[in-house]
Amino acid sequence: MVPMIEPIEITTVLNTTPEAAFRAFTANVAAWWPVATHSIAGGRVSIEPGVGGRIMETPETGPPNIWGRITEWTEFSRIRFTWYVGEGPDNGTDVLIEFLPTDDGRIGVTLIHSGWEHLAPTALTRHGNYTAGWTKILSHSYAAYVARTCPPVLPHP
Repeated sequence: MVPMIEPIEITTVLNTTPEAAFRAFTANVAAWWPVATHSIAGGRVSIEPGVGGRIMETPETGPPNIWGRITEWTEFSRIRFTWYVGEGPDNGTDVLIEFLPTDDGRIGVTLIHSGWEHLAPTALTRHGNYTAGWTKILSHSYAAYVARTCPPVLPHP
């Protein structure tokens, strides 16, 4: 049995509204997801809104690759989904994304990825790989897209 593995937790603070950050993450994921390095077939990534919606990659040819399913959808504040890229739902982990206003009016976007224990014997390796991957995806690709495209709430320095 694999011991309890701490969730991955990554937060990035963005200079935009919760609504803009949420829409950028969900409706515009194809514009910022780094498919060159984080995909199965280099296809278009999309998120179907609402509970039960699929997170998937659609290649130019062939069926979509289902990466997960939405289990919670609270518009502009939370999205939770199972995550099983390339492995099927029985090997899913849990990802929660929260969009919480900061004291200065910006938005903190926090990703918490948990449920690693049932992925033994590769759980610790995967945890390490996903820590690096989610950091790149959330704090670099997504944050850069938001900075370029979303309305700021505070003046740029």
